[in-house]
This record gives sequence, structure tokens and C-alpha cells, in this order.
Amino acid sequence: MPKNVFSRNELGDNKIKKIEKSRKQREKSTSIRVSVDTANQLNALVSVLGLDSVTELLGQLSESAVDNLTDEEKIEYKTMKKILDKKRK
Repeated sequence: MPKNVFSRNELGDNKIKKIEKSRKQREKSTSIRVSVDTANQLNALVSVLGLDSVTELLGQLSESAVDNLTDEEKIEYKTMKKILDKKRK
């Protein structure tokens, strides 16, 4: 018999969030060069907003930027993202 048995009912919100967070951490990462001033701005925003990382902040900022695009720009954005995603694979 296994020591632990998995049950979806036993998983609380915290455990689910931890699982989702660990999945996000497994994603490949890359470096982006920015000025020291920009890095300080980003890190300050992460602290003030209570976020976990600059990656989370940039994700929120990029989603907000995409939401503000025109329909034509959104189509162009999605096309460019698909191209860039394929290049990285």
C-alpha cells in the first residue's frame, strides 16, 4: 500500500496554489538586460505591490498592455507571439 493517497477533496486552496506556483517555476527562463535604475524601479514595485517576483509584475504589466491594444494590434501581437514561441522551441 502506498504511504500517501491522493484525494482532490483534501487539497485546499493553499496546496493548489503551491502546486501551480511550482509549475510556474519549472518554466524556462531567460535574462533581459535593463538599466540599474529600471531594475530598481521594478524591484520597488514588486515590494510595494506585494508580488512574488519581477516576472509576476512584468506578466501583469504585459497583460494590461495587451488589454489596451486595438483589435488590429492584438492580432499582430498574437501573431508575433506565436512566431517567437516557435523560435524558442
